[in-house]
Amino acid sequence: MASPTPANSTCDDGVAIAREFRAEPRHAATGRGVVRSFLEECAVRPERIHEVMTAAGEALTNAIEHAYPRSGGGPVMLSIYCCTEHRIIALQVRDRGKMLEGSDTPERRGFGFLIMRALADAISIDTADGTAVTMLFRK
Repeated sequence: MASPTPANSTCDDGVAIAREFRAEPRHAATGRGVVRSFLEECAVRPERIHEVMTAAGEALTNAIEHAYPRSGGGPVMLSIYCCTEHRIIALQVRDRGKMLEGSDTPERRGFGFLIMRALADAISIDTADGTAVTMLFRK
């Protein structure tokens, strides 16, 4: 995961979790539940939890629906990092699938990326080895 803390600083009180799911529709809800539980333990305010869960749900759904269309599923990794000191949440959803040809153009996408961009304070998408969507949120 990309560095979740501001450059030139460290986070002395950060906590992180990582979970791996099979790219199956039922695991989108499982992933959102993991996000909710983790953020509640990090004392994130409820309205921000909802926003992070919504963005995470979009990223998970995209990975589940689009990463492995021909192979019938594969791994989807969910990583979350919370730094109380800098009041930052970093969330990444990564798959090892192959992005569909032409799906990286805005007119070929649904509303998922628009929703993620609207809710996250920063977002990056890396397609070098599968797809990794990394989002940063201020607590």
